[in-house]
Amino acid sequence: MNFKLHKSLVIGAALSLALAALTGCEDKTQPAANPAATATPAPAPAAPAATAATPASMGPTAAVPVELSMDERRAATVKAPACNLGRANAARFEGQPVDVDKNATVRFEGWVADVTHRTVPATAELRMKSSDGKHIWKVDVQTGKKRLDVAKDLGDQAVFANVGYVSEVDARALPADTYSLYMVFPGPDGLLLCDNGRQIQLH
Repeated sequence: MNFKLHKSLVIGAALSLALAALTGCEDKTQPAANPAATATPAPAPAAPAATAATPASMGPTAAVPVELSMDERRAATVKAPACNLGRANAARFEGQPVDVDKNATVRFEGWVADVTHRTVPATAELRMKSSDGKHIWKVDVQTGKKRLDVAKDLGDQAVFANVGYVSEVDARALPADTYSLYMVFPGPDGLLLCDNGRQIQLH
């Protein structure tokens, strides 16, 4: 055999073995990881925080009684011929003081009118006098509540249709006591005072 040819065959065989070895190594190598398959999943979006429920409306803010000044107590008043403080917390006044919890709101209902001059005041004061007479508190009330029954009794539904009022009072500001209640409101000739002899027992 030609020496050069023999040498070429030997070199070719050696190269073939080397390639085979490399191919074997590549077969044993694990495939490259798929980045999409191995990536850490993104965290799920956080659920929205729960919204606190808004409490239901409790109605108009209860009025806080204010003690009368000495000048207010000295002011002259004229007796009004008609008005009515009818209920406290839906209980009718029937000659005895109405029991009231001082840690709660007191709801007063009634009506006021200047029957002599056939007018209805836009505002009036509900006054509360302590049993010893040394202290008097007041809260403002607004008329405007329809009272067709009163208007009929007073003989003029057009003028006296809206003589009614509803007032909510924060009783926590008052000491426990028996209070006499009456109304004071402005008239053409000065302050009018209407007293039906109503009382509450605050305890």
